Amino acid sequence: MKNYVKEFMEKQGRKPTEYELGRMMHLSAKGTAGARKTKESIYAFGKTYHHNKLDGRPRVPLQLSTNAKNINNLMHKNFDKKTIAIILDLTETSVKNIIKYARLPRTPEQII
Repeated sequence: MKNYVKEFMEKQGRKPTEYELGRMMHLSAKGTAGARKTKESIYAFGKTYHHNKLDGRPRVPLQLSTNAKNINNLMHKNFDKKTIAIILDLTETSVKNIIKYARLPRTPEQII
């Protein structure tokens, strides 16, 4: 088993910060889950995750309900949540829940 802290201290010449130590622990646990460890370097951890440019999970096309489609269209026209709730005769909480669940606003190619 690799000693990531020792390797880091030899390479960098200093003790790791709390954030760096957490990332090293994450990579160590990631490789010991029954799979053989890859040759990924702990110093290139930004390249090991396959997310979109905003560091979130990728958006897959989703079948939206009619309310979600209407909310998406109104969000593209820069309406706020209170106004959307009044226009569609919904509560503000339900509008927020639909936005959170469907991860709105979406582009037309992200809607089925």
